[in-house]
Amino acid sequence: MTENFLKLVNIEKSFGTEKILAGINLEISKGEFITILGPSGCGKTTLLRIISGIEYPDSGNVLLENNEITNIPAENRNVNTVFQSYALFPHMNVEENVGYGLKLKKINKDIIKKQVDEFLELVQLKGYNKRKVTELSGGQKQRVALARALIMNPKILLLDEPLGALDLKLRRDMQLELKRIQKKMGITTIYVTHDQEEAINMSDRIAVMHKGNFEQIGTPDEIYNTPKTEFVAKFVDSANIFRGKLIKTGKDAEALISNHKINICETKLPVESDILICCRTEEILIGDENIPNQGIPVVVKEKFFGGGNLRIEFVLENGEIATARRHGIDYNLKIGERTIIGWNPKNTVIVEKSDE
Repeated sequence: MTENFLKLVNIEKSFGTEKILAGINLEISKGEFITILGPSGCGKTTLLRIISGIEYPDSGNVLLENNEITNIPAENRNVNTVFQSYALFPHMNVEENVGYGLKLKKINKDIIKKQVDEFLELVQLKGYNKRKVTELSGGQKQRVALARALIMNPKILLLDEPLGALDLKLRRDMQLELKRIQKKMGITTIYVTHDQEEAINMSDRIAVMHKGNFEQIGTPDEIYNTPKTEFVAKFVDSANIFRGKLIKTGKDAEALISNHKINICETKLPVESDILICCRTEEILIGDENIPNQGIPVVVKEKFFGGGNLRIEFVLENGEIATARRHGIDYNLKIGERTIIGWNPKNTVIVEKSDE
């Protein structure tokens, strides 16, 4: 892949006195699928609008194939966006919606029809040409919107929470479909969402956004297994964060957590450092599950089932809450029962504190 196909350099944007983007830097390769992941209000949609040309930054540069496009209008960028609302024309049928952009360019009618047929087949809507868009399901409307964007052969495809209005099963089906189409076309794609599952399932890389900047950019594996900050750890699948004090550094590092000594990942931080230890819910060991250290005493607070997993909440002696996740609908622990929890040190990571 060609490096720096799209490059964002120190992008800043404010609305009134509120700073929305605080110096964004990002390099995207040609053909890459990158997701901008973050909560509502973090600035991700504003950034997408700046890439598309709908908004202009207060400062910074947008470079496409090493060409400055920062102040070029949206219609001259060859960048297409698919929105959550689909933005289809209700008075047009499917083929009229898909071919609308080509018609504006005064492309020959026979060529338009041929390309519309090709792209409807690509999004698995072959034969839907004359169907009214008002007769389509949510997933079908999404496919029409995608075909309409792709038929223009954009250099970059922008997707702004396009699956948010779909039910869970259809959303998961469309995740696979979008990734299939993106791979087949090799189109550079920037996807915006607050859904961690979407980001992990679909992306080559994820840029986790918080308060107008990126906390971490990396592969799904890096974001999930080695988060750099407290925010990334908590936002991506709600990892446990334990506050402790380092009492032994090096390969066999130890920390004091809730007044109990426990082994953690290797670190070169100095002894007496205040640290935040991240451990994923599925990596928490309970009771006699071969905890490779003395463990931390806890009391079972709650058990609840969701998404095919049982989540068990514990209260530490210092009042902090920890959560373990197990497959199935039950676990042989009663609410109020005392036990211990722990982990394999290699399954922990020290993270940086994030701004509230």
